[in-house]
Amino acid sequence: MLVTIETEEFSDQKCDASFSLKGVSYYVYKRPHADEMIKWLNVSGIRVGIWTHETRRMTLAVLKHAFPLLKLSVSKGRKFIYTRRSCGVYNDILVKDLRRVSKKCLLVDFNDVQIAYNVENNIPHVLLIDATCNLKKIFSFIRFKLKHKNMIRV
Repeated sequence: MLVTIETEEFSDQKCDASFSLKGVSYYVYKRPHADEMIKWLNVSGIRVGIWTHETRRMTLAVLKHAFPLLKLSVSKGRKFIYTRRSCGVYNDILVKDLRRVSKKCLLVDFNDVQIAYNVENNIPHVLLIDATCNLKKIFSFIRFKLKHKNMIRV
């Protein structure tokens, strides 16, 4: 949601970060307002979780190179990283089962299968977005929810 990872550079756009993993070069392109959102989440005291279909090694490489100021203190329990190994299978598709985390969380995803699966499992706070959705809108939505409702922090 925050970045696009490619194995070839875009000809019309400079990448925000690049790295090699197992001899393959990767180019990371941040979505607009990604840094602003990460900075706010990092200092807000909100428990931040990253759940990705990528491997842990790839995720850590992206975080290290694209968001070097992010302090990901997994050991303190404030943040976590779940990868494809933490996913379940639903209709032959890998899904993130948020019951594993808490029913008191917010899922922001552009995959309607992820949303449907978690709604069926009584995860009450979901936000389905368009894959090209402006992160500033998502960022504003989360801040509004936390400020104006007694919503559990994610």
